[in-house]
Amino acid sequence: MRMATIALLGVVWMAATGCMHLKGVVEEAPGRPAATAALSVGRPGGISATTEHRVDAKGRFDFWIFALDENRVYLFDLEGDPQTTMRRVDRSEFSDQMFLTIPSGLHRGDLIHGIH
Repeated sequence: MRMATIALLGVVWMAATGCMHLKGVVEEAPGRPAATAALSVGRPGGISATTEHRVDAKGRFDFWIFALDENRVYLFDLEGDPQTTMRRVDRSEFSDQMFLTIPSGLHRGDLIHGIH
């Protein structure tokens, strides 16, 4: 019971300080999880990257970000060069039920649009 109370207080504190909960799944195609995907706060591999969140084998992720980081969330493939496989995740995509796709073409290092 005590651990549940502490966890709940942590969630309340994060929400009160302007944090956002990002939770969801990354797939290459419907029903095909992207197990090598990751999300980062800051450009992956850059000096401003502060955290990296790897998805699990089913493509799932679950983490919190500060409001100041809303324009600094990137999705990329760990098997490729992050600089050529990344895309910025737009604020409009944020929720606790996110569904993101990382096209299989990104595994070949294709450049994509949407990098800001």
